[in-house]
Amino acid sequence: WKQNGVTGQTVSQSPLQLNAGLLNDGNGNQWALIPVYPVNPRVLGAKCDLIQDDAPYFNLALANYKDVIYDQSCLTLSTIAMAVASTLTSTSRDNYITANFNGGAVISMESAGSAVINCGLSASGTRLSGTFNKANVGIIMDGVAATTAPLKGCRIHNNKVINQTGHGIYSAFISNDTEMTSNYVSECRGHAIIIDDGTDKGLAQARNGIINIINNKEIEKILGEIE
Repeated sequence: WKQNGVTGQTVSQSPLQLNAGLLNDGNGNQWALIPVYPVNPRVLGAKCDLIQDDAPYFNLALANYKDVIYDQSCLTLSTIAMAVASTLTSTSRDNYITANFNGGAVISMESAGSAVINCGLSASGTRLSGTFNKANVGIIMDGVAATTAPLKGCRIHNNKVINQTGHGIYSAFISNDTEMTSNYVSECRGHAIIIDDGTDKGLAQARNGIINIINNKEIEKILGEIE
């Protein structure tokens, strides 16, 4: 962190409060993060202790720095949303993003050119209760403009997705130039991988472009494999 010359700010403001890689100290002086890429959300306040909700810190890192890595398991109480083209990776896919909420994906890829690589996704608490819940997917590709244009150039590689009460990996509308490779999906109550043409979401049907689904062999204890 480095002082950026801005003074007279509201004291003791965190990066999450300022919605940027900035913080204000107890004297109202502002400091800016000098990023080392890939950026770890812990430098912005994530704890990765399976107690604090770390989703807001992941979202802050992805929105501001776009190249993000985590190195310990963490708890999330809301979706990690990749609203801009960005990459989320982990030092090990046994570092689980453990979701304890209902009604949304663990990770939502919402922008062309995004990638989720080597990440672990799991669930706990309320997310594990009940029967099949279509909203409770592991990774969803669902662009904000997906009803009019496909998500292009996304990559989902070498992730481990377990214990979801919905689908494991879900392309929710139309995709093109997409790779889903070497992923492990287990103990999900929906399909391991589902590619929707609009039918599942009740949208107008549209043909998907090129989607390479390669070497996703470790698929077990689920309702269905690939649809």
